[in-house]
Amino acid sequence: MTNRTKFILLYTGIFLFFGIPYAMHMGNLTTVAATISYRESTEERAITKLKASLEHAFNAQYPKESFVFEDLYHIQKATAYRDTTVSFFIYSNTLKIKAFDQSYLYCVAKKATTEAEKRKAEKSLEIALKKLEKEYGPMVYTMVSKLGKNRFFKQTYQVLCEDYFANNNSYTFDPVSFEDFKNFLTEYKVHEAQIQKENLTVDQQYQDQFNKLKSELSEKEQNLLSAQLSDFSPIIDDYKRFNYAGNALGSFDYSIPAKIIDQDRFNEALNSIYSEHYRDYSLQNGAMPYSYCYGAKNSGPSSITVNGGNSDVLVSMKNMNDVVIRHVYVKSNHSFKLRVPNGKYQVFFYYGSGWNPKRSMTHTVCGNLIGGFLNNEIISKDPEIVTLSYENIVYTLSVQSGGNFKPLGSSKSEAF
Repeated sequence: MTNRTKFILLYTGIFLFFGIPYAMHMGNLTTVAATISYRESTEERAITKLKASLEHAFNAQYPKESFVFEDLYHIQKATAYRDTTVSFFIYSNTLKIKAFDQSYLYCVAKKATTEAEKRKAEKSLEIALKKLEKEYGPMVYTMVSKLGKNRFFKQTYQVLCEDYFANNNSYTFDPVSFEDFKNFLTEYKVHEAQIQKENLTVDQQYQDQFNKLKSELSEKEQNLLSAQLSDFSPIIDDYKRFNYAGNALGSFDYSIPAKIIDQDRFNEALNSIYSEHYRDYSLQNGAMPYSYCYGAKNSGPSSITVNGGNSDVLVSMKNMNDVVIRHVYVKSNHSFKLRVPNGKYQVFFYYGSGWNPKRSMTHTVCGNLIGGFLNNEIISKDPEIVTLSYENIVYTLSVQSGGNFKPLGSSKSEAF
């Protein structure tokens, strides 16, 4: 046997040794691939049939929401792939197998039902709100926006198909909560009507106050006051706050716009007028402008004499119970003697110019103290407690050589 023959026989043997198994492996591979393809087609037809069945049932129950099922369904989410290995002898191949999860379709059907029920609930709410709007006006939607629509739904919490849908919770329209809302609107309207009446009263009170003030002013001052108040009206918008305690809606706060008179704004305008009107106004020497609060007595075995300086001054005396027992207005360069019972007192001095008898000063036991200087206000006190026993003390309110009285600063609340 020649070498050539031997070589041919060797390679023929090798070919048969490897070739026959390879051919058998490829036959098996073809068979497995055909089986996989058949199975995939069968499963795909089954899931398509199941989809059609579930979708038909859903559309029959919710004909106006038929698009919901189709929007939720994505075949890719129901499709999974895995590898399978086909081996024979030394040969091996990997094939992909496509599988379809029918549970995904049931989840789609459940999710579609959930969404349809939500839409149904929201439509029921919208129809009910439209009817209410005809009776109560646009404030219906304003309050719903503040409260949140969730108050009008019954929530159903369910843990379903979390692998496919994160939120499967559902809700239905709650007529009990809506009836409670109608009760709230009725209460709101009652309060609103009452506030509207009160607003008219506020307008009238302001007008009465304004007319009374105008009668005390010159025509020029009236015009100036009218101009200032028209630019910066003292009637401002505020709110009255209420609480509703419902059986279904629960408890919540709400507010209704209401008018109020901002007295600070009013006084600010008045002060600018009074600054001109009372710029040079002064009380008589010995006047007691707060007699309605502190009385007008001027008797007793002891006394203090006040010699005024170059500024008008109002003198007040407090006893050890912090009660004003005497007060008097001393004009500049005038004197006045205040008579008091024997005892211990602290003496205060309120200086200024342009006495405004309408000015609100500070809160006291009599309410707001009315009347005060417009300009150059200074309040001071004798730092010493004065003890009087059948004697007279003299205060000279001007700088003098050798004087022994050095006042300390004070305040309206302390002096009065």
